[in-house]
Amino acid sequence: MNEKLLDLCELFVENKKILDECFQWDSVSMRINGAMILTNQGVLTTKSRISACKETLKKNASIFSNYRGHVRVPFISKMSLENDGQKYFDMVSSIYDKLQDNKVFKSEFAIISAMIIYDQIAEEELDHYITKTKLIFQQMKKDHSFLTNNDDIVFAAILAVSNIDIDNLLLEMDENYRILKNEYKSSNNQELSHILSIDMGAPGLKVEKLKRLYQRFKDEKLNFGKGYGSIALAVLSLIDIDEDEAFYQIKEVNDYLYTNKGFGWSMVRNERLSYAALLVTKAYKPEDKVIENVILYTSLRRAIDAQAAAAAAAAH
Repeated sequence: MNEKLLDLCELFVENKKILDECFQWDSVSMRINGAMILTNQGVLTTKSRISACKETLKKNASIFSNYRGHVRVPFISKMSLENDGQKYFDMVSSIYDKLQDNKVFKSEFAIISAMIIYDQIAEEELDHYITKTKLIFQQMKKDHSFLTNNDDIVFAAILAVSNIDIDNLLLEMDENYRILKNEYKSSNNQELSHILSIDMGAPGLKVEKLKRLYQRFKDEKLNFGKGYGSIALAVLSLIDIDEDEAFYQIKEVNDYLYTNKGFGWSMVRNERLSYAALLVTKAYKPEDKVIENVILYTSLRRAIDAQAAAAAAAAH
């Protein structure tokens, strides 16, 4: 493993240790999510910084607020990166309120969308990108009404801040989805079509690269699966990296993470592989915001799905 990648892995593990101490009763997936957010910014957090942000959130959001649900850990992690935690809460809340003028957006995923928009857009342009996010989401619903749900507001925000012309973007998404549906057949084809659209052009080549990466790992008994694991592979497929090199780097990171507490036998293998792939992507494309945005979505989706599965099991 090269030095840059090892540094990222060590930072990731150390951030998780700190968040484990600060959020003992929160979802493990969301603690890992928060650690990845901090690592993505090259920051080693402190307990005092996290504690101060926890207090800010507590003062501003009731216990029943969406801000105090699954999204609490990543939200506080993002807040801890800001000089003014109160301003961060106020600005994200303002964007969230504007996104949810249609009640379909009232969810934790809308909070993530607000975080993405605030993180990447100048304050004077926020209203424009809020409107653009809603327009993209509405078109998603129109084009794929049975596949699009409230969660997809996150991808609408990711695509809105990519600064691609809306008409071209929607055509690209449709073409990516059509090819994926015929050639990849994942339960997450809708999300994959959105991610692949961030890098415009050659949909067929992008899907082929995704398929090759997926098969290479599967053949080597490191199966990402065609669910959330494929989302990390889709992000990886957008960077210029030799596929053999990608395989060996991800395998090394996966092996390293396995030896650390919280990343070993207790973690589902394809979730650990997903983080390994995202760390490798980060090492090769350090300024890319897409990684963090995808982490926010997939970790929240995993945590919510895990809770629903646990509730269903308890009911029986």
